[in-house]
Amino acid sequence: MAVAVLDFGKTHTRIVLFSDHGRTLARLQCETPHGYVRGVRTEDTETLERWLCAELAELEAETIVPLAHGAAWAAIDPDSPASAPVLDYLEAPPPDLSEEYDAVRPGFAETGSPGLGAGLNMGRQLFWMEQSGLLDTGPVLLPLAQYWAWRMGGHPRSDVSSLGCHTDLWSPHGSDWSSLARAQGWADRFAPLADAGAVVGQTDWTAAGKARDRADILCGLHDSNAAMLALRHCAPDADLLLSTGTWHVLSAPGSTVLPDADADGVINVTPDGEPLPSYRFMGGEVRKRIGADETPSTLEDVRRLVASRRMIDFPVLSGSGPFGRFAARQLEYGPDAAALSDLHTAMVWNHMISKLAPQARTLVVEGPASGGLAPSILSALHPGLDVLIAPPGLDAAYGGFLLARPGTDVARPTSALPVRIEGLDDYAAAWRRKAEALTR
Repeated sequence: MAVAVLDFGKTHTRIVLFSDHGRTLARLQCETPHGYVRGVRTEDTETLERWLCAELAELEAETIVPLAHGAAWAAIDPDSPASAPVLDYLEAPPPDLSEEYDAVRPGFAETGSPGLGAGLNMGRQLFWMEQSGLLDTGPVLLPLAQYWAWRMGGHPRSDVSSLGCHTDLWSPHGSDWSSLARAQGWADRFAPLADAGAVVGQTDWTAAGKARDRADILCGLHDSNAAMLALRHCAPDADLLLSTGTWHVLSAPGSTVLPDADADGVINVTPDGEPLPSYRFMGGEVRKRIGADETPSTLEDVRRLVASRRMIDFPVLSGSGPFGRFAARQLEYGPDAAALSDLHTAMVWNHMISKLAPQARTLVVEGPASGGLAPSILSALHPGLDVLIAPPGLDAAYGGFLLARPGTDVARPTSALPVRIEGLDDYAAAWRRKAEALTR
């Protein structure tokens, strides 16, 4: 009863195979192939499908769960294999079209969707492709996860978590399409909504020699929501959920806070349709940009940097995190980079918590950053907050597995013990003053 989770990322696509009890049986990965259509960078779906089918033929999964980032879609004809190209979200429409789009996109209070650069707002891509005539390729629109569910043999369906993540297309508090999606006619073109865990088809690939026959295909969901699903499963009472990787996404389930759009706040939507206020920060990319390698930092290095009040000259990235609207300052910090990254990450987490849920009592964190010193530094900064470390492997792929096998037991999280660092509170105060001076 194996479950194959297909995780479609912009840079990499993964297949993770789980046993029926949640044990990882295989992890496969390829670089997401790309090409160009009319000079615009797009995903090479034909090459990617060939890789998927070849690998799935060996795995013999009985359930397939697609996950994907929230900045891609396809226009399809359900009766034809043809579809509009899947755009690379770093491709930007012409400036005049972007300005025209900005004049009609709804406000943040309606959609919980900040205005993002390039094609990170799905609505901006749709607007661009409509002007270019590429939406005429097919009458039905699909988010990326559901596009692959359809392509694998499922019926065309949409999922609310994919439609509700910085797309401009959904109203989280109204649980309905945004005014923009209705005015442009896109709401009527998207495939009907289905539960993320609903079976939308079954493979019948044996005749084509592709894979095991009769594998159930689930509708699928947004990748960040899959990670949050895994975190909520291991710590159902946590006030805050923090998923880390290239993106660090902090979410407060059940909160009614309206995040600050200028600080990379967003309201995602859970697979159940509930608003999920969140803040984001490209912590993994920051670590890479400042020259930190995979070597972990040491507590001695962190203490030395705190004593000297040395910190990253942020912001490191434009367009990401609480200071993303300011010009980036990209520097390398030599052997101190890893320790500076852990310190800066803990400070940004603390900053986001102060904006999202300052009275929170419990936070659970997963992903690469959970294994470094940042959680313990945060615990020292925030003594009233119990910082929990999720079990290894409790990532977005595991959340996809839980969509297929929701009753599976998982290991409990462990507490991150606060570290003793003399002068840490003063260091944090200096970091906050720098942040306030920047945002004034």
